[in-house]
Amino acid sequence: MASGIHPKLAIFRRFGNLSAQNLIYLHAEPVHLEKELCGIEISDGEPQLGHSSSYAQGWYWLTKSASEEDSDQILIIHEIHTKLKGYNQFLQQNESSL
Repeated sequence: MASGIHPKLAIFRRFGNLSAQNLIYLHAEPVHLEKELCGIEISDGEPQLGHSSSYAQGWYWLTKSASEEDSDQILIIHEIHTKLKGYNQFLQQNESSL
């Protein structure tokens, strides 16, 4: 690429197909985690000892679960936060090319 004559006119490939495929993968991860979270919420909602039936309705009990054995729900939620952050950043960075 000869950029010596007009350096501000450089042309770069956007990799549109790869970006779209990456977006599909980034989308699939939180969708999968959402299904996992729903299953855990249903399981935790069944009558049992402890406060797990309150996790889906109350942040207080959910955050308390992080120090207990039944912390699956809070772990999934933290993973969802991370995946959504990456997904949303990708969307913002590529909104003009998608």
